[in-house]
Amino acid sequence: MRLQHPWALALLPVALAVVWLVARRGHRVVGPRQLRIATIVRGVGVGLLVLALGLPLLVLGSNTRSVVILLDRSASITSSARGAQDAYLAAAVAAAGPEDVTAVAVFGRDVRLDRALTTEPDPGPVRTVIDAAATDLGGALRAAAAVLPTEGSRRIVVLTDGVETTGSARAAAAELRDAGVAVDFVTVETGLSSDVIVLGVDAPVTARVGDDVPVTVRLRSTISGRGTVAVTAGNDELEVPVDLVPGTQEVEVTLPAEAAGVLRVRAEVAAPADAVPENDRGEALVRVLGPAKVGVVAGRIGEGDDLVRALDAGGLDAEPLTAVPAAAELLGYDALVLVNVPAPQDDIAADLAGFVEDLGRGLVVVGGDQAFGLGDYQDTLLEDLLPVTSDPDDFIRRQPVAEVLVIDTSGSMAACHCDDTTNRNDFDTGGINKTDISRAGAGLAIGALQPTDRVGVLAFTSGTRWALPLAEKPTGDAVASALATLTPQGDTEISAALREALDALRDAPEEIRHIVLFTDGWGDDADLLTVAQDIAAEGITLSVLGTGEGTGETLRRMASLGGGQFYPGRDLESVPEVFVEETLRVARPLVAEGSFVPALGAASQVTAGLTAA
Repeated sequence: MRLQHPWALALLPVALAVVWLVARRGHRVVGPRQLRIATIVRGVGVGLLVLALGLPLLVLGSNTRSVVILLDRSASITSSARGAQDAYLAAAVAAAGPEDVTAVAVFGRDVRLDRALTTEPDPGPVRTVIDAAATDLGGALRAAAAVLPTEGSRRIVVLTDGVETTGSARAAAAELRDAGVAVDFVTVETGLSSDVIVLGVDAPVTARVGDDVPVTVRLRSTISGRGTVAVTAGNDELEVPVDLVPGTQEVEVTLPAEAAGVLRVRAEVAAPADAVPENDRGEALVRVLGPAKVGVVAGRIGEGDDLVRALDAGGLDAEPLTAVPAAAELLGYDALVLVNVPAPQDDIAADLAGFVEDLGRGLVVVGGDQAFGLGDYQDTLLEDLLPVTSDPDDFIRRQPVAEVLVIDTSGSMAACHCDDTTNRNDFDTGGINKTDISRAGAGLAIGALQPTDRVGVLAFTSGTRWALPLAEKPTGDAVASALATLTPQGDTEISAALREALDALRDAPEEIRHIVLFTDGWGDDADLLTVAQDIAAEGITLSVLGTGEGTGETLRRMASLGGGQFYPGRDLESVPEVFVEETLRVARPLVAEGSFVPALGAASQVTAGLTAA
């Protein structure tokens, strides 16, 4: 017996010391004889426990000899070689002792047991059939070792021609040596020591006209030397020199697919010492298809024409369409392009999903003013099919906004100019209070912003006052309290208020900085166009909401110089909605149009070889 963990014996003195200490304390409560018996029992129990921790292993001798005879029945083993194997097998089993057990297994690409371990002296004929296309010695050795018992003498005898085509017999033999299993090799003469075989020709099932067709010729050889592989397809023929080595190897070539139809690819190997020419050929069939057919669906007439011409110039068969084809018609297309197409109905989107996911066809979606977020793709089957989301309210990627609402609180804002008049003192005091309108519009505009945006409300007459200092969007109650302080009185001095708003936004860190001016335009300020230009020079945009009176043309020019919008505001009841519209226009630009020059960023396989845009 031996211990697998002998270090556990180091615990025995400690355990016995604990037993002794317990025994010393026990003499006060039990008699001497009972104490001695209890101490002996405890000591024996603790000793056995420590022994168990050491994992004892009892090794018994055995006179049994177990042998597995492995027969190589791959294609390189001829019938005469098989006869020699059978004769060796019969003699080996007959020479076994009465207690010896033998098993028989055959192998090629796979391995199978023909006879289990037995003392029967007559092995009988070998009837097991295996895949003879290869020789896996390593796999056969490992499988044979699994059949052997764990005791006695264990041995594997391999009858083979020694030509290994797959696996590693050397590594498997080393593993068995460490496990105590002996391995013997008996070489048999095959008579096919000089043969080269074409195991197969691999090529894609389909290809397109003009494609390069990759072809792989798989060879198996029992010899070393120079040879050639001739590959023909239609009118094309390639002859490739190859260095033959014992075992399997591959030869790769590329052939053009020049015409639609069935392309027959033939391969033939030639070697000077090849003894069996009948197995030197192989072939494969490739279905060559015509140019890919692409349907281009345009959201508006003419929008996909340029793309159709570009695809045709690239050798594809592009067809302009006015709508997504029905499911049956989609089968005729290899890919579909949607150019600025609004979200289709669910049944059409389901057909597109089957076209892509079930048939493996291509789908390209080109954006525009009625596609993606603007085309109501959000939460549709088409959006699920695309690698992008189309949520127009996704503020995660939106640039932060800093906005100042500059509101006129002069005396003329206390009433409505109901008549188209140039007399600033001739107005109807019974109309809609324009200051109340500005309060409502500012409140709605602030509510449309995000909590991370910054906003301020600057009231002006002949002076300025921050009703709401420029800061992160406050709560609704704070906004209402600030806007309630807007009261109309005094004169109109616009330029001073715009310059104060400009100073507040000049160093703001936000990417989008915007000023909204709400005024009736009364006043004789000659600096209005100059301050609008200064605002634009700082990268800040200016939009103007006018009530339709006062210096309307000047206000329009200010908005144009400031890069913003001008809203005439003749209907004062629409002003609150205009406030919101202007804020959302700046805060959520769903469409950005303009010119740009592509620049190469990082090197990638996609941009490899590009030298100009």
